[in-house]
Amino acid sequence: MSDLASDSYNKRQEHLRILEDMSLELWDEKFNTQVFSYDDFEGDIKVTIHKKSEPSPLGMYGAPRFDYNKIKDTLLSMVSYMESEGYSIREIEVSGRYVHNLIPVQLKEEELYLKYRPTELVNYPIGQLVINFKE
Repeated sequence: MSDLASDSYNKRQEHLRILEDMSLELWDEKFNTQVFSYDDFEGDIKVTIHKKSEPSPLGMYGAPRFDYNKIKDTLLSMVSYMESEGYSIREIEVSGRYVHNLIPVQLKEEELYLKYRPTELVNYPIGQLVINFKE
């Protein structure tokens, strides 16, 4: 039993390292990415992406936002990799159009749509994207 737990832990650590490597390109583009595993749901892996803060004359209201297309290729690569490893998407959330509260979205044909308005495309600058992968 201990060997199974150790093997599962090692595989999860490998997934974390690979996702971190995939996010390096975003770091070069002034994005902050965080990849981690958490205990709320055993085996889940969470990735958060947001633009690095830069001084703004608007203060906290000028928090940086970005277009989904800037991170799209990296996100799709992460999803493809995790699906090949037996994971699926538990949820994806992005900040709202005018606020930083996170709202659920879904990935359909490489685009993000509002989960509760499935025909409405996320076509506004977002402040943060969070994706949870489940085993």
